[in-house]
Amino acid sequence: MAVFGGTFDPVHYGHLRAAEAVRDLPGVNRVHLVPCRIPPHRSTPLASAADRLAMLHLATADLARIEVDERELERDGPSYTYDTLRSFRQELDDDRALICVMGKDAYLTIPEWFRWRELCDLAHLLVLMRPGAGTVESPTLAAWANNKRQDDPAVLASKPAGAIVNLQLIHTPVSGSGVRAACWRGAQPTRMVPAQVHRYIMQRGLYLPHD
Repeated sequence: MAVFGGTFDPVHYGHLRAAEAVRDLPGVNRVHLVPCRIPPHRSTPLASAADRLAMLHLATADLARIEVDERELERDGPSYTYDTLRSFRQELDDDRALICVMGKDAYLTIPEWFRWRELCDLAHLLVLMRPGAGTVESPTLAAWANNKRQDDPAVLASKPAGAIVNLQLIHTPVSGSGVRAACWRGAQPTRMVPAQVHRYIMQRGLYLPHD
């Protein structure tokens, strides 16, 4: 099982293509997209939790083995990855693999996260690589990750947790900030998000200057 968290403000093709790539890895039976309630390390999302959740459901309705999970929206306080992984781990058999999916930019900030040294006790970390992402790790992160790195994604299915694996993605040139900026300018981000998400954004008037 793979867990892919984020603000999804809004969900876009970059998220969806990444989720599909993870879903198709050996041993991954499904991918859970987990929208956060209160992001601990970034600004508050512009869209409400209800709108972000609705867009995720629209975007994933026809995607096999990609599901939306609401547990962070139902939990009070900041949405800590440690708490989320622990809750998933409690639902799995001890020998089942759990994979935490994140972008390289997020991975580089892990030493700022809550109980970050314990993340690999709960799950593998699958780091999505894309052009333009940072690459320089702090000495603290590099030392912690040194004996956990693996080159072969097959390791993700071979044990329950503990490995850090990079996954190179085909570049999808879209970002949440790009979608929001297009809406702000009055443009229609039809090539950035699925049609049903685009309609929802337009109907709800999201990401317009009054926001």
